Amino acid sequence: MRWRGGLYLDPFYADFAIQPLQAAGRYALDSATGRLTLAGVELNQPGVLTAAVDATLQPGAAPLLQQARIEMKTVELAGFFPTYIAPWLAATAFSDLQASGRVSGRLGLRDDRLESFDLGLDAVTLEDPGQRLSLHGLAGNLAWGRDDMARTLRIGWQGGSLYRFDLGPAGFHLRSQGDEYRLLEPAEVEVLDGRLLIEEWALSSPGTDAMRWHIDAILTPVSMARVTTALDWPLMQGQLSGVIPDVRYSDGRIEVDGMLLVRVFDGAVRLQDLRLEQPLGLVPQLQADIAIDNVDLEQLTGTFAFGKIEGRLDGRVRDLWLQNWQPLAFDAELATPEDDASRHRISQKAVDNLSRIGGGVGQALSRTFLGVFEEFPYDRLGIRCRLRNGVCEMGGVAPIDDGYYLVKGTWLPPRINVIGYADAVDWTALVERLKAATAGGAPQVQ
Repeated sequence: MRWRGGLYLDPFYADFAIQPLQAAGRYALDSATGRLTLAGVELNQPGVLTAAVDATLQPGAAPLLQQARIEMKTVELAGFFPTYIAPWLAATAFSDLQASGRVSGRLGLRDDRLESFDLGLDAVTLEDPGQRLSLHGLAGNLAWGRDDMARTLRIGWQGGSLYRFDLGPAGFHLRSQGDEYRLLEPAEVEVLDGRLLIEEWALSSPGTDAMRWHIDAILTPVSMARVTTALDWPLMQGQLSGVIPDVRYSDGRIEVDGMLLVRVFDGAVRLQDLRLEQPLGLVPQLQADIAIDNVDLEQLTGTFAFGKIEGRLDGRVRDLWLQNWQPLAFDAELATPEDDASRHRISQKAVDNLSRIGGGVGQALSRTFLGVFEEFPYDRLGIRCRLRNGVCEMGGVAPIDDGYYLVKGTWLPPRINVIGYADAVDWTALVERLKAATAGGAPQVQ
């Protein structure tokens, strides 16, 4: 039998006029009960699948499909995925996912629902056009059943990417039992030029609203040069590493109990209380607290072309909230450490940029008598920003009259203080000033 019409089973529609489905085999219809039995029915849809089906159906009753055993001899995902799988993903974060490669294996169904599967993957590629996820060279076996039987599976890939971070080859030895999957032995995933060492991983209720997973892992040092290049940020030196003792996912949210440590600019940046909602959704949201310890300002300002500053910097960013990777709220404070004994010098260019960011002095130093000096000593420097509703409430290291010190000079000449007067600055305008300053251009005061 050659089927050239169409088949609609919500949510998918198969147009067999384009890719005809051929079926050959035996069937028997029990006239007394109306039961239809299929035995050894061979299905062939060129470029899509070849399969053998044994099934019992009860037309006009519920459930329609009483039982079925399907042997999928060959499934070509490039043809199969758009028609038979993609429609089920339409309301998910993977609605545009593309797939290629081959799958084979067995499916068991009973009472209109899936009972078990045992699938083999060969050279499978998964590609998200939004560049959130890409895996290629997927191979191995996947197995699952509603019974309590334990099943062993192995799966791996040759490479891929998560957002813009390259992933190297990886392999996993797993056990499935009911709706639970668990890693049987530690695994490694190459991430840029580092490794994610996974000690423990477990998943339950995949593909449902009740899905949960957790992971214990260690991220070995990753070059910040690779990280910043991947994110299209200004080039930074240093390393990113972290101990991640318990990462949990449930109800669409990832929570991290451990700490991510970034060693950069001869200092450290620590991320704690990290929470990420809808990580692969259209509008991901991230919350975290950040601590900045003893960063070398000369390395930092040299990286961003801000103007040379010598000294050290500590800081805190509390209650950070990003929506679609854009800041909505935070309370940030960056300042010279109280006990900093390093050399404190600041260049003319850095003074001009700081003053413009804080809405302070309006005339460049080069147009005053201080223009004869290339740099100045200072006692302390710092800036505060409390972001709410698109407005940054500004502050510095100490108050003065109607403003605040961004840079507090020493008593030794040439002495200079940089004072900010803007109590509230539009966040978008502040970001544009920072971009202009770090690009080496002339910031504009608006």
